[in-house]
Amino acid sequence: MAALDAGLPPGRRGLATFGLLMALLMTVLDAVLVNIALPTMASDLGVTPARAVWIVTTYQLTAVIGLLPFASLGEIYGYRRVMLIGLVVFTLMSLFCAFAPTIELLTLGRAIEGLASAAVMSVFPALIRFVHPPHLLGRAIGLNAMTVAVGSALGPTVASTILAFKPWPWLFGVNVPVGLLALAICWRMLPRVPLVAHRFDVRSAIVNALAVGLLVFSANALVTAPARLSWSLPLVVALGWWLVRRAATQTAPLVPLDLLRLPPIAFAVGTSVATFAAYAGAYVSLPFHLQHFFGRTQFATGMLMTAWPAAAGIAAPLAGRLSDRIAAWKLCSLGAAMMGFGLLGLRSLPADATDPMLVACLMLTGAGFGCFQAPNNRTMLQSAPRERSGSAGGMQAMARQFGIMWGSTTVALIFAMLAQQDPDRQVLSAMAVGICYAFAGAAVSLARGWVRRDA
Repeated sequence: MAALDAGLPPGRRGLATFGLLMALLMTVLDAVLVNIALPTMASDLGVTPARAVWIVTTYQLTAVIGLLPFASLGEIYGYRRVMLIGLVVFTLMSLFCAFAPTIELLTLGRAIEGLASAAVMSVFPALIRFVHPPHLLGRAIGLNAMTVAVGSALGPTVASTILAFKPWPWLFGVNVPVGLLALAICWRMLPRVPLVAHRFDVRSAIVNALAVGLLVFSANALVTAPARLSWSLPLVVALGWWLVRRAATQTAPLVPLDLLRLPPIAFAVGTSVATFAAYAGAYVSLPFHLQHFFGRTQFATGMLMTAWPAAAGIAAPLAGRLSDRIAAWKLCSLGAAMMGFGLLGLRSLPADATDPMLVACLMLTGAGFGCFQAPNNRTMLQSAPRERSGSAGGMQAMARQFGIMWGSTTVALIFAMLAQQDPDRQVLSAMAVGICYAFAGAAVSLARGWVRRDA
């Protein structure tokens, strides 16, 4: 274990990191590419847009459901093994989706692809921790955040370029060579780490899947059919209570609530949920704001929005390096506050604002988002015992997904409640809530500095 504490040798470390980042970039791009192609896919498959949306929804749902179970399996059977299996299945399912002749088979392939994506994402943070020595962990996590930002920024351009020359199945086909290369590198370079001596909790995995599925259903019902909450929410609460009670009797529960007893992790989770809620709320409402209030075209909106991930991609590695020397709560508080002020600037600009003014606000928001991510994720990973790195990574991913779901649902609910009012008022109200979430994230991060327990 002492050798693993120091990470891999520099040459092998670089190759292992490259393989992991390739795997991460593939999963990020896959989600973005398919979103862009949905109208074309619906037309070619002869289905309604509502039916085509299930190609994306099914993937997202299975990806969230699989995060905690695969994190637990990584601790029991090895992070390297789970990563390799995830890459094999993801690559095979990409090939399957490329040749799927019907919407039913395509949706099935996407569901399995989502599970494979969960396997990759759930053990990625733990592997990063074992690949790099502690003094370089922040830098490595910064590269992770930069990869996600670059993938998000390039996604629409890559999708548009592919669709300009090839039919939509090529969006899945491009994953095959990338997946094979990532698999080959990870097979040779990823370390084998000591395993945890406990059994996989099948019952908790099943209940977790039901609880997450019902939670997503309830979030949608909150906007579309509130009456359904009368039975779905009590079920979510009952299943959640069962998971909490079961976790209290286990030393390494599948739902790692025991890690929340560690103050740095608890504060980091709270910061992550609030800040990703702000991110999701802003990303949903900003296109409406840019097009309706500022009068930008769809193309101009896309180009302007690129400033956010571009700035995040620049700030994330820098923040990661700084997090190896500066307390995480300072960087996270600064980042979340920058997000809040950037969104506040976008909400306050006059209708005749110029593109440079809009880009400046978007870059401030994106830089704040990048500044927050790497230090916060580093805290979650490094504050957990090394043998619980998988659980910490799973909790990190769940906090992110829950924040995104919460922020998106909030915006949808505001739009529904203000449906009879002016569209600009709807968007401004949604952005106001996003601003509040961002400053709430800054406040939670400041609180962990006050208790003087942050790593």
